[in-house]
Amino acid sequence: MTSPVVGIDKLRLSVSEYELGSNHNFTVVQNHHKDNKLEAIYRYKNGNEIRANKMYYNGKLANYTINRYGLKVEFNPNKIIHNYKNANLSRLPETLKMIEKEAADNGLPYVSLSTSTLSRVDVCRQSEMDGIFQSYLPIFMSLNASRKLTRDYGTTYSMGNKSNELTFYDKGAEIFDKHNQIIPESNLMRCEARWKNAKAIKSSLPFNSIETLLKHDDDDLHAIHRAYITKHLKRKAKVIQLSKHNNLHASITGMKEFFNLGKRDWLIQYLCTFIDIEAAIENEFDSYSNYLLALDNIGMSRHQFRREKEKMEKYIQLFSKKSNSSIDTLFNEFYQKFAS
Repeated sequence: MTSPVVGIDKLRLSVSEYELGSNHNFTVVQNHHKDNKLEAIYRYKNGNEIRANKMYYNGKLANYTINRYGLKVEFNPNKIIHNYKNANLSRLPETLKMIEKEAADNGLPYVSLSTSTLSRVDVCRQSEMDGIFQSYLPIFMSLNASRKLTRDYGTTYSMGNKSNELTFYDKGAEIFDKHNQIIPESNLMRCEARWKNAKAIKSSLPFNSIETLLKHDDDDLHAIHRAYITKHLKRKAKVIQLSKHNNLHASITGMKEFFNLGKRDWLIQYLCTFIDIEAAIENEFDSYSNYLLALDNIGMSRHQFRREKEKMEKYIQLFSKKSNSSIDTLFNEFYQKFAS
């Protein structure tokens, strides 16, 4: 079976139809003040109640949590089928039956996942890249991240909020860190689009339950992932083509044209006019100190200057003329492998 382009990396289900038998395998959490009576999180048919903040059991296939809202079941459909490759959506019913059996073996004799609703969905795509993960930092930094917190951890880059998140990470590095396993794929990058609560799912996705999800196929997931990526991955604006300048004043004027566009990713657009970053510094400014002088003379605030200086220092660490990879080339590869 060929792994599809996209898959589901995580699902969290809100289950309304379930029964609790023995809770010996569950950890019960009871944090309360002496004057506050804990709510009943489960009531048996004979009237007995379990009062706690929550109780949970982490199984091999899924994690189970019972609180005052009911039962939550969280699992990774892809990982149940393969350690890191995408699984066909058609195999989801098979994984649901496996989880229901695990639940029955560990204190939940009846759990109906087929009637559950979705409170988290992660749709993922992964591709082998031409370069190492860190070399795509300019692309990550140019993503449209309005009102979203961005985080860069070296082999992971995320942008998101409480409702939605877009995360890129080095899958090979993750597998090695967790399992001490070296995968055969080189530079395998994963991109996950995450809808992290029921409200986000209902407002953005064409399904909000297992029943409606199973009416879709892999092509539908691909279209959903592609639409989410292209929403954030802005194709660079029309580039002002610059000729090689003969003096620093002309180079400063050329850089300022991009700065005055008022775009968040103006430096990315500017650098896209060159073969690579080192060539930009050598051809336009003759030296790195002249480049910094140019930055300091285009009208930026001190905060903007420090930020752009830090960006360039990162770029210089990641690029060299030997790689022959301009940001424009990286963008084209990135677009093809994650937004096509």
